[in-house]
Amino acid sequence: MKLISCGCSFFTLDKRYPKTHFSELIAQRGNYELENYGKLGASNFTIALQVEHAIKQNPDILLIGFTSVDRIEIPVDQYRIPDGILNIKYNTNNVFPPYYDERLTTTVSNSFPNLEQTDAVKLYISDLYDPELKRQHDFFIAAGILRKLDKLNIPYVFTRGGLTGPDWSEWAHNEVDYETACPWHWTDGAPVYHTSIIKQQELAELWLSKIKELNL
Repeated sequence: MKLISCGCSFFTLDKRYPKTHFSELIAQRGNYELENYGKLGASNFTIALQVEHAIKQNPDILLIGFTSVDRIEIPVDQYRIPDGILNIKYNTNNVFPPYYDERLTTTVSNSFPNLEQTDAVKLYISDLYDPELKRQHDFFIAAGILRKLDKLNIPYVFTRGGLTGPDWSEWAHNEVDYETACPWHWTDGAPVYHTSIIKQQELAELWLSKIKELNL
């Protein structure tokens, strides 16, 4: 049984703290083979690419966490549609198993504070960025990828994470409780996944409860 986790830093493994992320704990408890594609600073577009890549791996269940709207993609070369997630720069060793190849990257995906503060980035943030427009844009991306999973009958559990505001009622059946099971509520700045190891254990139980509720 294959479990694949997709998201931003909240869904990223930390090799300094092995077997402590809630996706690892769920895999251990459910006897799943885990693949984790979480990326620090990933945009919702990048998370959608992660899910597209995951679909090709024939997962038995997906864990998905969407992210905030203060993240964009910066092209550094011509984007190649057929290559999907391989376009995204993954300068990290936390992805498991590693599938990225830095030689193929065409695009940087990151949050505003972590991007190189070029004049173009500064002008975009000051003159062109509208958070509510970006929220609608990102929601359409997230909604499209969830509808694709529904169409393909691929089991998944998700959290809206940092993508708050839009109406998620269409997918309420598959979403963990936002107030208790969304990791964004318990940041403490320790591991790269931002929450304490104890909180990761609590999150694992909550997500497992949702998985069992859905008979996955």
